[in-house]
Amino acid sequence: MLALLLTGCAAELRSAPPADVANRTALTPTLAQISATSDTAEPSPMLSATSQLVDPSPPTTTPIPSSFPSLIATGSPDDLLQPYTNSREDYTVSLPPDWTVITSLGAAYFLNQAGLDQRSQGRTDWESSIGGIQFVGRHARPTEDERYGSILPNHCSIIDWQPFETNGRQGRIYTLDCDHPVTGGIYRRQHMYIPYGSRFVEVWMNVDRDVSGAPTRLLAAIVATLKLPRASS
Repeated sequence: MLALLLTGCAAELRSAPPADVANRTALTPTLAQISATSDTAEPSPMLSATSQLVDPSPPTTTPIPSSFPSLIATGSPDDLLQPYTNSREDYTVSLPPDWTVITSLGAAYFLNQAGLDQRSQGRTDWESSIGGIQFVGRHARPTEDERYGSILPNHCSIIDWQPFETNGRQGRIYTLDCDHPVTGGIYRRQHMYIPYGSRFVEVWMNVDRDVSGAPTRLLAAIVATLKLPRASS
C-alpha cells in the first residue's frame, strides 16, 4: 500500500515532461561525471547544454512549514561508509553513516534523526523519510515518455527531467515538486529511474528547493554504488 501511495499513476500530475527526448538522450551525463563535480561549481558543458533545453515555469506553491527542511537529505558524497543489503531484491548500496534504513513492503526508506522522531509520533515510513529505493513495474505504453509518466508519484509537478547513465544502464532523473499529505506544504524531490528487466529501480531523495536538472552529488554518488543482480526479462 505504501509503495502504491508513493509511486501511483500519473493521472494527477499537473504538468508533462518536456518533449525534446532525442536531444536529451544525445547529451546523457554519467553519474561519475556528476558525483565528481561540486554542487556549487559551474556545470559542465554537457550538463549545461542539457539544462538549456527547458525553461520550466515553477508552479504556484504553498509555503513549506518551517519544520520540513529537517527532512532534506544531507551527507557527504565522499563519506558513504554504511553498506546496506536488501535481501528481498538482492541489491547492495552505500549510504551516509548516520542514516537509518527501514524496509516496508519491499521498499527501503532512508531516515535521519528528524525522520525517526516523526515516525515515533505516528508518521508513516515514507512521510518520515528523506529518500529511499524501491522496484516498480514498467507499464506497457506506446512511448517512453508515457512509460515513465505512468510511474511518477501522484500529486507532484514535473520541474525538469534529464537522462543519465550508470553502470551501462540509461535512465531518467525527474525533479518534482510534491504536495505533502500531512503538512500540506510543497517539497522538492529527485527521482532516478533505472531500467531493470521488466521493472524500474526507483531511487529518490528530498532536496533543497533550488535543485533541478542533474542529480545532487549525494544522490549521484549513492546511485553509483548501487549493485543489482542480473535482471530477468
